[in-house]
Formats: sequence, structure tokens, C-alpha cells
Amino acid sequence: MQEAGSIAIVLPFSSIYEKFVQGYVFVRGLGQWVPVTAPLPDVFYNRIKSRSEEKTDEFQRIIEFLNNLCIPFFNRSFFTKWELYETLQKNDQLRPHLPATLLVHDTDDIRKMLQTHGSVYVKPNEGAKGKGLFRLTSSPLQTHILYEQINVRKTLTSLDELTPLFSSKRYIVQQTIDADTWKGNRYDLRVLVHYHHGAYAISGIGVRMAPAQQLTTHVLNGGKLLPYSEVKHRIDEALLCNLISECGKEMSKHFGFIGEFSADIGLSKDGQLYMYELNAKPMIFDEPDIQHHGAKQLISLFDELAGFLSS
Repeated sequence: MQEAGSIAIVLPFSSIYEKFVQGYVFVRGLGQWVPVTAPLPDVFYNRIKSRSEEKTDEFQRIIEFLNNLCIPFFNRSFFTKWELYETLQKNDQLRPHLPATLLVHDTDDIRKMLQTHGSVYVKPNEGAKGKGLFRLTSSPLQTHILYEQINVRKTLTSLDELTPLFSSKRYIVQQTIDADTWKGNRYDLRVLVHYHHGAYAISGIGVRMAPAQQLTTHVLNGGKLLPYSEVKHRIDEALLCNLISECGKEMSKHFGFIGEFSADIGLSKDGQLYMYELNAKPMIFDEPDIQHHGAKQLISLFDELAGFLSS
């Protein structure tokens, strides 16, 4: 950013004061972060990692303070899976590309979904990176249910065995999509998106492939990187760009301005695109070219929101 004429300051939200901030600036010549006191920045970019911190009264006061000063601030908060689904399914263009989803109140909700779809994913409503999810699959005669979690596989004789789980944490239940495969393994797309001059544009597309018999494509759970070029010919990119644009617009209406997000998107065996999840705080992409281009798009967005000239 310094080469572009801007200075990036990293700081906790507790170090935002009435007329100044205290944080750290990376000085390349020294190869280290240096503490600084600086005027209020032109733009604030939220990368808080904890949902609980975002819910504090202190954080909410900071948002109100910045709003009153008309200082751009994005992205305001994490999404819950159910809140996101409710938002997107109101859009006629997006609705056909969302797996059927319910908020779990009790095991009857899961039972209904299993009867309709045969196989479902159950995910923590505020979960991330595939943590805590599991898959349920009914037997052909519905006499028992296969339970699959990372490194766990067992048979349930009744859904009532899961009842204690739903008393302590909120979950959603989501239709399992019969996903396209590459050399026998399921894969999905990781799409990085940025707002740029009034529209949402894709900054990069990565592909994550699940190991054999695994539930998730997340690299942390054993997923593998696959060059996008291997599956690009299977993807309707015009449709993908349109869906991404609609997602950005709908989320900004509901959650406040979204300047950056990532999307986990699947392709079914019949060629249908499905949006599994959208993330307000994208993880670092393992593909250096995507990460580099995303950083450039962020700098361009900072300039745009601050009113600076940007190409």
C-alpha cells in the first residue's frame, strides 16, 4: 500500500479514540512492525476473528462512532448460515442455486429433510472451516442412519440419539448435493470477490478436492488443491459471475456494505451451480496469484471508499 501512496495501520478496535488511533505500521526497511499514533483513518476494514468480540457493546459503540463520522467501515460482522440463507433465498435468481436448508429446532426437522433428500449435512450455525459438521444418510429401507464426521463413521438406530446435541448449540440441516467429481473425488470452488467501482467482481477462483470418502474439501481436513484449469470447462462462468454479483447486492442490503467476501460453490453432476456458504472474513488463499490479486483489489477498494483516484 505504501507504494500506492497509502499507509495501512493494524490495530485492535479498542485503540480507536475520538480523534486518533494507536496501532502498528510495517516498515519494510526495518523488516518489522513499528507502533504509531495516527489520525483517524479514511477507511476501516474489519478483520476481527471472534464472533463474540463483534457482539460486545464496545464494538457496537465503535461502529456507531464511525457511522456518525461517515467513515467507511466494512465488513461489519460474520454471517450465520441461517441468516445468510434467509437473505439469499428471497432473491429469485439465487433461490434455485441454494441447497434446501432448515434451521434445526429438534430432530423432527432433520427427519423431514432426510425423508425428502435421503442425505443431509448438519452444520453449526456459527461454524467455520468445516468444524463440527457431520453427514447423515438414510438406509434404503430407512431402518437406520449412517452418521459420518471427520474420522468418525457409525450407525444410528434413531435420530433421537442426536437430541442432546441440539440443546446446546444451534445447527442448520442442508440437502446433500450429488456433486461433480474429478478423477473420482468431489470438488468445489473457492471464489474470492471484491467490490470494484459499483459492482462485484471475482478476484480469483481456487478449487478444493475432497479425499476419498471425506465429508469436506477444506485443506485443513485433508482437502487438496486442484488447478482451476482442470475443471474450468465445466463451469458456466457467465452464470457464476451473475450469481456472485447478486449475492454481493443482497448481502449489502441486509448486513451493511460488503466490500469483500468469499464463496464456497459446488457443481452438481447435472451441471447446476450451488452456493454452499459465503464468508465475510475470507481465509488466506493457498494460491499466491489469487492472494496477490485480492490484495491489489483491496487497495483499490480502500482508495475508492476514501475518495482517492484509483484505476
